[in-house]
Amino acid sequence: MTDRGVFVSRRAKERIEGKGATEPRPLSAWRAADAYVLLAEPGAGKTRAFQTEAEASGGEYITARNFIALGPTSRPPEGPLFIDGLDEVRAGSPSRREPLEEIRKQLNVLGRPRFRISCREADWLGAVDRDALRAVAPSGELSELHLLPLDDEEILAILSRNRSAAANAAEFLSQAKQHGVRALLGNPLLLNLMVEAVGSGDQWPNGRADVYRLACERLAAEYNDEHRTESKVAPSTEVLLDDAGLLSALLLLSGTEGFAV
Repeated sequence: MTDRGVFVSRRAKERIEGKGATEPRPLSAWRAADAYVLLAEPGAGKTRAFQTEAEASGGEYITARNFIALGPTSRPPEGPLFIDGLDEVRAGSPSRREPLEEIRKQLNVLGRPRFRISCREADWLGAVDRDALRAVAPSGELSELHLLPLDDEEILAILSRNRSAAANAAEFLSQAKQHGVRALLGNPLLLNLMVEAVGSGDQWPNGRADVYRLACERLAAEYNDEHRTESKVAPSTEVLLDDAGLLSALLLLSGTEGFAV
């Protein structure tokens, strides 16, 4: 699925404590699960995946903000609840834990129905959130799913139905690989942005450095209205890229794997 109305079947992996990740499976493989969280990066397609799964399973799609603010419906749906955007309500809350507590209260009022909840990877609190949601899951179990990036076949399926890239879908993908930015196309939002930036595939910048600059400028932008509204400071793209470059240099020089935030 993409944000532009083009649908492809999405895949996910389940992370099991003490065992690592399972083999990729269609997201539909977890329709019988009592409860799961779907984690992914910004723009990966969590919302469209939830909307599609809710329709296919007879469930109800609702944003986390509306679920908290408006309360539960008078009658639970026959299928599971799809609560979308835990990260969005956390972005506007002084406490990262309070929004999930409000969601848990509403689920408890509803009699602990089957549910799914989505969140950005960076805003998921790991074991703390898992234990909190297990306490309101019907069976006391919660599956942790990670939405996978688009593979080549899925990218081509999307490009073939994009007016700007349909005629040269294979060439566009080939050029992305040659310029070293294939990984970015695995994100539906970035895929669409790259199509807009380079056209049908014959307008790529001359050098690899220019392509990376173009890609980084797209990555530095915030496209989610909720996150953009709640941002206390809105630094320019240039400032964000300079800061990201400094952090990347520190990682390379120190040999560490990441930063704690």
